Amino acid sequence: MGKIAILTDSGCGLEPTEITNSTYVVPLHINFKEKSYRDNIDITAAEVYDRMLKGDIPKTSIAPMGDIESMIKKIKEDGYDQIISISISSGLSGIYNAMNLALGQAEGIKYKSFDTKNISIGAGFFVIYAQTLLDKFDSVDDLYDELQSKLYNSKLFFNIDTLKFLIEGGRIGKVLGGIGSMLKITPVMSCDKDGVYYTVSKKRSSEKAIEDMITQVKAFLAEHGAYKNRYYFTLVYRNDENVLQRFTTSLADEFANATKLIQYKTVSPALGVHTGPGLIGLGAFCF
Repeated sequence: MGKIAILTDSGCGLEPTEITNSTYVVPLHINFKEKSYRDNIDITAAEVYDRMLKGDIPKTSIAPMGDIESMIKKIKEDGYDQIISISISSGLSGIYNAMNLALGQAEGIKYKSFDTKNISIGAGFFVIYAQTLLDKFDSVDDLYDELQSKLYNSKLFFNIDTLKFLIEGGRIGKVLGGIGSMLKITPVMSCDKDGVYYTVSKKRSSEKAIEDMITQVKAFLAEHGAYKNRYYFTLVYRNDENVLQRFTTSLADEFANATKLIQYKTVSPALGVHTGPGLIGLGAFCF
C-alpha cells in the first residue's frame, strides 16, 4: 500500500487548524523593495495591509525551485512514496507549473498535479477534501480522479472596495480598472472555468454586492445539490461585524447545514496583495 502526501501552496488560504500532518505547504513570497517575505511565515496580513495603505505596494512570486525541491525531499524523508500537489490556478500563478516540474525531477516518488482553477479557499477546499480521502485511496491516481470529478464544485465569490491593487498587480487591465474606479463600480468577481478572474456582476455599493453574493452562492449550492449532499462553506468579512451579521442573518440555514464552516476576518497576505484589505467573500464546495 502506498502512502500519499499532499503538497500545496499558501495561496490556498488555509489556516493552520485546517492542515493535517500529511499536508505540506510551500509559501508564496511577498516582495517589497527592500526584502522578500514568506507568506504567513515572515509577515502577517496586518503588516502587509498596513504597508500597502501607506503606499508601499509589494509584488508576489512563487517560491524558489530549491524550496519546492526541499519540501519534496522532506516528504520523502517522512516516509511518503506518493504525492498529490494541489495548487491555486495555473491561470493566476506559476506555482502549479513549478511544483509539477519539481515533482517530475524527483526520484522514487509517484505523483499527480491537480490544478484547482481557483484561488484562496476556493482552492483550499480541495486540500481539505483530499485530507479526508487519504485513508480511502491507496493510489494517487485514484485520488486525483476523485478531485478532478469535483473540479467545478468549488466557487468563491468576492467583492473588493477598490480596484487599485488588482490594477497594480496586473490582474485586470488598467483601462477596465480605471473605468470601474471612475464609475465607483465594486464588482463581484470569481474564477471562471479556465481559472482566471472574471466579473460576475457590477454593483454601485458594497451593500448591493453583498446582496448579489448571497444570491449567487445560494444558486450555486442549489445547482450542485448541496441540500441533498455535503458541502463546505466559507465567508470573509474583512473584520467588519456589520458584514458578518448580514451574512449570519441571510445565510443562517446554509451555515447550519454545512459540513464545515470556515470564517476569515481577512484574506491571507498573498491574496491581499492583489485585493487589498477590503475584500468580502462567500464560497462553497459541494461533494
